[in-house]
Amino acid sequence: MLAASPSVAWIAQDREAWSWDLAWYGEVTVNLYYLLLHDVSGWMRLMGTAFGQKAPGVAWLGQAFVPLGQALGSVDAGLLGSILLTQVLTAILVGRAILRLTRSGWIAAAGLLAVATGPLFVALSHHYFAEPLQTLSVAWFVLIAALAPGWNRPRILGNLLAATVLAMLAKISSPLYCAGPGLVALWYAWRPRAAAGRGAWRDGRVLAPLVAGLVVGAGTAGWYAVNWERVTWHVRFSSSGPLATLYGWYDTYPASYAYWLRAAQRAFLLPEVLLPVGLLLAAALAVYILRRRRGAAGWDHRVLLAAVAILEILGSLAVFATSPNRETRYLQPLAPYVAVLLAWALHAVGRRAVAALCIALLLYQGGVVYAQAFGATAPRAEASPWLVAVRRNPLNDVMAESIVSRTCSTEQDASRYSMVGVDVGWFNHNMFSYYAAKRRLATDMLCYYTGLGYAETDADRAWERLLALNTRYYLVPSPGYLPSPDDPLNVVNQAVLERARLEEFVGPEEGIGGDLRVHLYVRRGE
Repeated sequence: MLAASPSVAWIAQDREAWSWDLAWYGEVTVNLYYLLLHDVSGWMRLMGTAFGQKAPGVAWLGQAFVPLGQALGSVDAGLLGSILLTQVLTAILVGRAILRLTRSGWIAAAGLLAVATGPLFVALSHHYFAEPLQTLSVAWFVLIAALAPGWNRPRILGNLLAATVLAMLAKISSPLYCAGPGLVALWYAWRPRAAAGRGAWRDGRVLAPLVAGLVVGAGTAGWYAVNWERVTWHVRFSSSGPLATLYGWYDTYPASYAYWLRAAQRAFLLPEVLLPVGLLLAAALAVYILRRRRGAAGWDHRVLLAAVAILEILGSLAVFATSPNRETRYLQPLAPYVAVLLAWALHAVGRRAVAALCIALLLYQGGVVYAQAFGATAPRAEASPWLVAVRRNPLNDVMAESIVSRTCSTEQDASRYSMVGVDVGWFNHNMFSYYAAKRRLATDMLCYYTGLGYAETDADRAWERLLALNTRYYLVPSPGYLPSPDDPLNVVNQAVLERARLEEFVGPEEGIGGDLRVHLYVRRGE
């Protein structure tokens, strides 16, 4: 809780409007909560189709935090509360696993801080993404593997079922991160051991995760059955082909792997912390080899999980290197393995002073990372792109509120689409859809916003889409803020805007809500 407390202050101060995927996640979450209160059958349908191409866990969980946001006066803050809770639970599970492995509170504290002060971990505490939930599922798998030698078969299997359901609710890529500790736990479940008592399956520690896994697992399986084609399409789209290069570039395999190694270092450790941690790992390996030669060390459970951690980290990077996608937030679920490796090294060295020094280094890292997050220091060149300084200027938030108020005030507005003619970070249809969903909580009116097509390159097809949706309003930035046609997300936007001015729309109405960056066009005759 101490490690997470600065993020509470960050969330309370940030006033930036959510955009793109964050806004999409937020929109679906808020709509789920609204339907739960007003239309249970509609809520059940949306639970089964939420996102369609991305696993729904972040929205399924986040809807419970919408009323918290309403009470706080900011739905954004409420939803980020679900992320912060997820991050705290992740650190706790990792600390608990390491405490079981090492029997040392000092080492457990170091492992917990290795997770909680990681630059990417801190960065994603301030964004409404799925990776924190996926990281929690990985931490659960690590905990199960750590405790498996002392658990009976029902308890291992019950927890594995629940952890698997959580992992698949988080993201479809979860098996990549969870396979190692899952196989270790299964090995302990099925190796010869004393049979569990007849009442073992009725033990609350078995029954609770088992029932939760079966109930939520049925819903999760139903979601995948309904959306499987779209899910597999999204996997192909985001990992290969020309559109995947929107998130990165093609390179040779060695160069790609080297990129991911550097990205992993930046995600988990500052450069000045990496050097002493690297020396610690080298010293621990030397000590282990020396003890093994003397017959004083063997292949115990700690060594097994450290080996699994290495394989998970290097194996995941190997898979990432096969794709042009360079989205570094995919590294976050590997954080528990970094903590396991650090814990093994500290235990191998076996000096409390070394553990204390490691804790001091990680506390320093947390201070440096949060100093960047609060804007107290300039961003580092090697910093994660997701580690953004708190944005206290509400300019874009006010702009989005003003546009939705202007274009979503009548029943006719609610029955028609508004077209957002560009796709840039501060002005896109996901943003306005999220603000419309939040406004619906107070007005019971939902309006629809969409774009010309993701990375559309055919102006005629984009124009046909605009007409087919019976668009009422056409929203664009003023000329000085329009993106270049060289932008791969906005190739056809200026051509469609010129055609809209000539044929179907009148305007512009300038400065919506006093913001001179915004132009609004209205369909002729309306």
